[in-house]
Amino acid sequence: MIQMKISLDGSWKYFIDYENDGIEKEIFTPTSIKNNIEKYSSIDIPFCWNSLEGLERYEGYFWYFKIFKIEDFDLESSEFFLNFNGINYKSKIWINGSYLGSHEGGFLPFHFKINSSDIHLDSDNYLAIQVENLRRRGRIPGKLFDWYNWGGIYRDVYYRVLPKLRIDWIHIKPKLKKNRARLLVNYKITGLEKFQYVIKFDNNKLETDIINPDQKRGSFEVCLEKPKLWSPEYPNLYEITINLEKNNFELTERFGIREIETRGPYLYLNKKRIKLYGVNLHEELVPYGRSIPFESRREDLKNIKKLGFNALRSAHYSHDESLLDLADEIGLLILEEIPVYWNMKYKSIETLKLAAKMIHDLIFRDFNHPSVIFWSVGNEVPIESIQCHRFMLLLVKYAKKLDPTRLVSYVSSHFLSDHYRRKTDIATLNEYFGWYFLTVKNLNYILELTRGMAFNKPWFITEFGAGAKNGFHSSELEKFSEENQAYIISRSIKIFNSKDWIAGWFIWIYRDFKSAIRTNQYQEGFNRKGLVSEKNEKKLIAKIMPKIIKKSFKTRKYPTLSKFMLPLGFFFSYVFKIMDLANFFQEKMMDDYYDSHP
Repeated sequence: MIQMKISLDGSWKYFIDYENDGIEKEIFTPTSIKNNIEKYSSIDIPFCWNSLEGLERYEGYFWYFKIFKIEDFDLESSEFFLNFNGINYKSKIWINGSYLGSHEGGFLPFHFKINSSDIHLDSDNYLAIQVENLRRRGRIPGKLFDWYNWGGIYRDVYYRVLPKLRIDWIHIKPKLKKNRARLLVNYKITGLEKFQYVIKFDNNKLETDIINPDQKRGSFEVCLEKPKLWSPEYPNLYEITINLEKNNFELTERFGIREIETRGPYLYLNKKRIKLYGVNLHEELVPYGRSIPFESRREDLKNIKKLGFNALRSAHYSHDESLLDLADEIGLLILEEIPVYWNMKYKSIETLKLAAKMIHDLIFRDFNHPSVIFWSVGNEVPIESIQCHRFMLLLVKYAKKLDPTRLVSYVSSHFLSDHYRRKTDIATLNEYFGWYFLTVKNLNYILELTRGMAFNKPWFITEFGAGAKNGFHSSELEKFSEENQAYIISRSIKIFNSKDWIAGWFIWIYRDFKSAIRTNQYQEGFNRKGLVSEKNEKKLIAKIMPKIIKKSFKTRKYPTLSKFMLPLGFFFSYVFKIMDLANFFQEKMMDDYYDSHP
C-alpha cells in the first residue's frame, strides 16, 4: 500500500502579469512554460510577493510555475491530490495544460483530486498557477480592511498519493462525567471494510478495538477512566490511530480531552471556572510577511505564554495550522475567526455562501485541536443593518450546527446598539476608551451599561489597547508614547478583572503589523498597538505585563441600571448607523496607498 506526502515547496518560477493577459496567451501550457522558463525569475515558495523589492504595494495578477516529477505509484489502487495550505486571494490552477479549477479565499487550505490521465509518471509535470489579490466589495474580506494585503502562495504546497480504500477523516468529541471521558469518534471511510483503532497517551496503549462499519459515515464511542485533561496548565495530548486491515492504511490524529461551557455569566473549562487573559495576533512577521517559519511561530507562542497570557485570538482570519499544533502543545486557548469584516455585501447570497464555506472549512480543519474553544463568524460588522444581522445570525446558527461542542459568536464593536449578541453563546465587545474616544476613566460606567444588552451571558472584551511607537517616551502620557499605552492597558485590565461577568479579555495586539490606513508620523504604515514592535522589541507594557495581568481594583457596579439598557439599545441601533460613514474615507485611503505602486 503506497501512501505519500511530497512537498513542492522550494524553488519556483514566477511572472508578473501586469496586463492580465496570461490566460489569453495560454502561458499555462507545457509548451509555453518550457519555452519561457529561463526568462522567468526564481522565487522560493512559500513566499508573499509583497516582500519582493518594488512589489511592496502590488495588487494584481501573478503567475507561478513548477516543473516536477511524481514518484511512481499504482494508478489502479491509488488517487492523486494536489494540496495548497494558503493562497491569497483567488487562484486558478493548471497541470500539464489541463485546468483543475479555482479557489477563492486567502486563509484556508484546499485541494484538487487529479485524474490519472492528467499527470505523468515517466516524465516532467508542468504546474501553472495564476494568483490575484484584488480587493473587491463582494469578497471576504471586502474592499477595506485594517491589515496588509499580502499576495501569493504563502503556505505549503504538496501532493499526496492515497489508496482508494482509506479513512478520509476522524473528528473526536469528548464529554466529561466525573472521572470518566466519553469520546464520540466520527469518521468517514471510502469503503465498508473493518478497521482497528488504538488510543495512546504518552506512547502507552490505552484502548483498542475492531470496528465493522455498516455505512461510510459513522461513529463509535470510547470510554476512558480517569483521563488526563487538557488545559493551559496541563496541555495533555492523546493520539488515536486507525488502521484498515485490508490494506494497512493508517490515519493518526492528536487530540485533547477537555470541555468548554458557559453557565450564566461564567466560563467553565473542564467543569472549573476560568478567566481568559488574552492577546490578539496577526499572521505577520518582518521580513516574511505571512510566510512565518515554524520556529518563529513557536517562539511567539512561548513568549506570549511567558507574559502570563492563557489565551490567543488569531485575528481576523485562520492562521496556518502549525499555530494550533503549537498552541495544543504549549497550552493556549484559541479564539478563531473568519475574515467577515467591516462593510461587505451582506445582502448578497453569493457572499453568504462563501462565508458559510469558510466557517465550514475552518471548523473541519481544526476540529481536533483542544486549544480551539471559540468560533467567531466575523469582526466589527455593521450589525444594526437588517441584511448584516441576518447574515451573521445565519452563520452563527450554521457554525453551531457544525460544532455544538464549542462556543460560537461574532465580535462586536457596538456598545448599546447591538442587541443581537443575545442570540449567540457569548457577548463580545471591542472597545478603545482612552485611545479613540473619551478616557479610560469613563470605561467602568459604560461597561456596566453595556452589560444590559446581554445581562446573563459571559462577556469578553475581544479588543482594547492603545498605540505606541517603540522608543518614544513621555512622562506627560503623550499619544503614541509607551507610557500612555501602558497606562491605558493596565488601567483597563484592572477594571476588567474586577468584574466576574467579564469572563475574559484580549489586548489588541501582540505585535505591530503593516496597514495601509495607518500613515501618521508614528505609525509609518504600521498599526502600533502591539506589545512588541514589528521587530519583536518589547515596549514598556510588555515589560510590566507579568506583574499587572491579574491585578484589579474595586469598581462601582450598576446592575439595576444595566437591566434597563436593552430597550435603549434598540434606539441606538439606528442612531449609530452614521458611524459607518468612517469606512468610506478609510477605503479611499487604502485605495490611494496601493494605487501608489510604481
